[in-house]
Amino acid sequence: MSSPHAYAITRGYLIPVLLCLYLQFSPSVATAAPPASFPNATPPGAITIVPNPRTEGEAFGSAAMLDGNTLVVGARAANVGSNEQQGAVLIFEQDGDGEWQQIKRITADDGNAFDGFGAAVAIHGDTVVVGAIYAEIDPDEINQGVAYVFERNEGGANQWGQVKKLYGSLGNRLDNFGSALALQDDNIFVAAPNQGNGMVYHFQRNLGGENNWGEAQQLFDTAGRENDNYGTAIGFDGTTLVVGSARSDITELYSNDGAAFLYTFDAGVDAWQEVDKFSASDASSNSNFGRAVAIYGELIAVSAPFAGGDEGMFSVGKVYIFERSSDQWSETNILRPSVSSAFAYFGTALVATAEGLLVGASQDNGVLYAFQPLPTAAELPQATWHEVARHAAEVEFFQSDYGSVLAAADGQIVVGAPRLELISGGVYLYNAEDLFTTAPVSEPSLAFLPLLTNQAVVLEITGQL
Repeated sequence: MSSPHAYAITRGYLIPVLLCLYLQFSPSVATAAPPASFPNATPPGAITIVPNPRTEGEAFGSAAMLDGNTLVVGARAANVGSNEQQGAVLIFEQDGDGEWQQIKRITADDGNAFDGFGAAVAIHGDTVVVGAIYAEIDPDEINQGVAYVFERNEGGANQWGQVKKLYGSLGNRLDNFGSALALQDDNIFVAAPNQGNGMVYHFQRNLGGENNWGEAQQLFDTAGRENDNYGTAIGFDGTTLVVGSARSDITELYSNDGAAFLYTFDAGVDAWQEVDKFSASDASSNSNFGRAVAIYGELIAVSAPFAGGDEGMFSVGKVYIFERSSDQWSETNILRPSVSSAFAYFGTALVATAEGLLVGASQDNGVLYAFQPLPTAAELPQATWHEVARHAAEVEFFQSDYGSVLAAADGQIVVGAPRLELISGGVYLYNAEDLFTTAPVSEPSLAFLPLLTNQAVVLEITGQL
């Protein structure tokens, strides 16, 4: 699953940690019971990335994706010339010395104010896709949305030139085409969650001509209703496609409880076919199951960040684990945060890796939870997942949205904090193993001083725009 320069780390200190871990089993579904307490801290070795120049209000980190030594970060509210909040995307590369350099700032060649370019990004190999969810196709089609395709060497080495502009053939105003993206090899999937009950478009690289990126298929819930938001999230690993539909009504008992749809490619009909549909075993109204999804091997995770908690707490959030056995998918675990509070929005973002599952909760400054499965006991049909660590960036300003954006590739994790420092934003880069450790960790706070303390890493941008 694949899908980052003056750094701002001014102090770090070690916090002694007493690890308390307990497990709790449900007779029906193995429900993860979290440890009593973990440090709210950013792990050692964290690299904090900000753009050069840095501007208040541009929401750098509103989307991010990593592939190999290339990091793509959206700044959906960046001003471009006289166009307010047109949006921009910044590209960073890791050089031979392991340092990250900002090499390019890309924008749409026909962008306008308030397009939201950079609200979603995807990268695979030498191709980048960027969603501009408020872009107009014509003056009567406000907020229809567009996705732009860029190639690394278009216009010269590492120039990342624009090669294609994608939009839905059935698109209309307010569709927000480009809200979620997936890219791998010769396939692009683009969500338009507000088009009727929602739709996902599939584009193929050479359909209609070499590098033409022609529209191949439209995916939607055939039993859906208006405003289901099918396409809220997309997960794709090259062979399996997962689409979240956060406001679907699964039964007449609930509204907006949500669903997730599973697809595989059928070569016989040359199309993606629905093979399964997931919903929460403890569904409730307005839980928004399907708001975020993640896929890794035999695991699919689906979040419901608006699900309530104990004692009537609103929007605590849950994450549901589905695992495949003998080609059958079943719900095996329900994850909850160890720090349970109203409006935590646990499950705002998800990413699954070889090490485990990371769950973002966007409340206040944001918290990142790390979960791993216990070894399967003989009497249990599936492994039980448990929380092993909890992380947060200590920042001066309230509501950084740390953990609202997550991405992973090649043993590295990207965590976005788009509202950091007066919405100028920032991105953290970690080694994946560090996020799953329960050892004492350093806790950097962010400011713009060239100071290195403890184990935090401070680098400078040497690349040019």
